[in-house]
Amino acid sequence: MGRRRKVPSDAKPEAAAKRVRREDRSDFVAASFASKLKEMRAIMKGWRSGGRPAEAFWPDTKVALREWHDPEKCIFRWGSPNMDSPGGPNRDMVEEWDRLLEEASGIPIGVTDLKAENDQLKKINRKLGEQLATRTFQVMELLDAVATLDGSHHLLSTYSLRT
Repeated sequence: MGRRRKVPSDAKPEAAAKRVRREDRSDFVAASFASKLKEMRAIMKGWRSGGRPAEAFWPDTKVALREWHDPEKCIFRWGSPNMDSPGGPNRDMVEEWDRLLEEASGIPIGVTDLKAENDQLKKINRKLGEQLATRTFQVMELLDAVATLDGSHHLLSTYSLRT
């Protein structure tokens, strides 16, 4: 019988990553690259709805992409620049990473929750509109009262309400 091939365990992914055989490393890096892209898409989805925080992690260089390491999400670092080069074995994923970088550059940094802020401003604007309408009505009532008391009052001529 031949020697059984070790498959990385899901229980301790970081330990399994260190034991990957040389001939299986390319597949392991491709799987990690795919996990990184999946996580980046999830991050972008959150940014689209809630804005991009200033302190958010985003692998915007190939070195940062290579060094990104989060074993809980099956994201592991790799050392070979060939794995993320445009002419390398993962060229489709490199192109997708480039697209994600371009999309992320269109999301403003430092805005935490645009929708909540917009909703709050709409409420304030509505209240101010109601207050303005109320005050306008009160002023009109006051001018009517002044006209009743003294038809020649200077306020009435100011607002062209002289009778």
